[in-house]
Amino acid sequence: LDLEGKLLHMNPTGQCTMEIDDFGLVCGREWSSLWPEPMQKDIAQSVKEVLIGSFSSFEGYCPTVKGTPKGWDVKVGPVRDGEKIVRILSVSRDITARKRAEQALLEANKELEAFSYTVSHDLRAPLRSINGFVKILIEDHGPALNDQARRCLGVIANGADRMGELIDDLLTFSRLSRSSME
Repeated sequence: LDLEGKLLHMNPTGQCTMEIDDFGLVCGREWSSLWPEPMQKDIAQSVKEVLIGSFSSFEGYCPTVKGTPKGWDVKVGPVRDGEKIVRILSVSRDITARKRAEQALLEANKELEAFSYTVSHDLRAPLRSINGFVKILIEDHGPALNDQARRCLGVIANGADRMGELIDDLLTFSRLSRSSME
């Protein structure tokens, strides 16, 4: 790019990725004109930073000249002749596949969370029923039950408690998808 942010050159791989059949049609155009409106601030900020000698980077969406949706990881920096900045270099990497994979993962996590929530709530009702009947048997018939029967009811109650903990863990696990990875 020149110092005004106009396109001077694009390598053949970039032209192919951007579906530019004739670079002459875009040469001399504002670089920002290739980007959609929501990205204009990022482009302007990158050019501004480069003109004071800094480097800049951003990720964004920009369709090709033929309209194919693409995600980009962009690095922008100054090209110097001695101390003087003479050009702007933009290096862009197509990250469309990564962005699609991230979106698919987000959708899968949402589905997992919804499934976990539904399953855990559907399992709680029969679990409450089991615990309720164990308590009734102990309270109403406890003295009449032999040691073996009381022990079996204890095993049932402990198993139901353990299942309640597993349901809580399932809910906690499903909520992890909403937090960032550390």
